[in-house]
Amino acid sequence: MAQDSAYPPAAPATASPQTTNQGNRTFLFEFQWKNFKTLVKDMATPNAPPNYIADFKFFALRPKVYLKSGDGKTTLSTGTLYNVHINSDIVLRGQNIKLEAARRLKTHYIYKSSAFAQSGEKPVMMTWNTTCTAREWHFNLLDENQIAVARYSVDWYALKKFAKLEIIGPRGYDEKVVEEVMATAFTLYGCMLFRMNNIFALFGSAFHKKAGKGEVDSGDLKKAAEEDYEDARKQDVKPVSPPRDSMQGAPGSAAVKQ
Repeated sequence: MAQDSAYPPAAPATASPQTTNQGNRTFLFEFQWKNFKTLVKDMATPNAPPNYIADFKFFALRPKVYLKSGDGKTTLSTGTLYNVHINSDIVLRGQNIKLEAARRLKTHYIYKSSAFAQSGEKPVMMTWNTTCTAREWHFNLLDENQIAVARYSVDWYALKKFAKLEIIGPRGYDEKVVEEVMATAFTLYGCMLFRMNNIFALFGSAFHKKAGKGEVDSGDLKKAAEEDYEDARKQDVKPVSPPRDSMQGAPGSAAVKQ
């Protein structure tokens, strides 16, 4: 993958043939109650300054989800949520990304990715879906071949260290990939929280039929919905294994179940 000039060069991935998590990279999301912001740290260097800062602005006419640099001085991405419309729009370093709902009630979103595309080729279709356990809410990112490439896991009961993002393979050390996955994961998480606590989103779900005239067309939506239906019918959905490190945090409720 060719590196964009706006991104630093990717660090080489350290691989070990003895581990199944070969080259994986995991980030911890730690909520700060004093300023209501979320610090995002690479779990390989937990004592280092944060790599990113994530922030919600729900109480606004047009709710926003931000991803900023570790020092908080640069806004890398801005996600826009809507009171009725259940899609989300993201601007990542000037690039427009449309998170398009492929299902009305079930969490199944698709978007066109340039970070996962081969150098010089057109963007590829990526899919976010969810699975749940008694303790965690998993957002699974699948590539165009429906292979898991990342997972964002939220702990229902954590008050501080509430989530982890695991990017599978050496692409976790490509900052362009990291920022795209981070921006889409956190925006989708914010979108689902907002939908579940916003009665108007129910009307948006009811009347949501097809994609608009954006990057994702109705054919893409139809294909994603058909794949989702077949997976559910066969009951053969096998989500990516969760990160090896268990979630930490005090008992409580940091998220509302879907």
